[in-house]
Amino acid sequence: MPHLFPQSDVSTEYFTDNNASGGEGGDSFTFITHEKGGVLKKIQAWKVDACIRGLEVWMTDGSSRLVGTRSGLSSAFSFENGERITRLNIDATNPHASNKTRRLGAIRLQTNRNKAWEVLSANLQDDGGYSPEIGSGVCCGIFGASGADVDRLGFAMLQENKRSLLMNVHHHNLTKDCVATTKEIVAHQVLNDSAGVQHTLELSGTKFTTINTECGCSTSSIKV
Repeated sequence: MPHLFPQSDVSTEYFTDNNASGGEGGDSFTFITHEKGGVLKKIQAWKVDACIRGLEVWMTDGSSRLVGTRSGLSSAFSFENGERITRLNIDATNPHASNKTRRLGAIRLQTNRNKAWEVLSANLQDDGGYSPEIGSGVCCGIFGASGADVDRLGFAMLQENKRSLLMNVHHHNLTKDCVATTKEIVAHQVLNDSAGVQHTLELSGTKFTTINTECGCSTSSIKV
């Protein structure tokens, strides 16, 4: 059976699960960056036969976190823009022979781009695998416990968005000014000089007409 340890500071209001899979030792950690808009960009792990010794993640907001130790064989995976996790497994190891404690033993993931990545130790418990709910497929960080090794691990998978609510939406008025000019005769007078030659005196000006056309909409909320 999976060996799970709920982490109280991981909110199930936002994330699908707050369970870390593995063993009971180590110092607790939580590294979640959703409030800064960060999602998982790259993951790298180091393993030995007994367990996964180290794990490092990089987020799109520029932050990163290392837990455990960079020791052993290493493997890394980078996510492309729009790539999401479609399957995830986090496995515990068998109990240690001397102290009966467990560690993180394996990570397996698949994505919507038909790519897969896994890091496996040689000490996996047959029924120690755990598959958390994937939700939206977007990972906002990791949590669990670690010391020299990674004792247990969970992924902060963002819940699937079932409803969007737009608040205080305002569409600025669209204004178009149409300016028309027409020539207007102000005064017209015909004069004859002493030689009998006719002269025309005309005073004219330009009259401007401005037409304003406005359209717009404003609403306090829209549900989609």
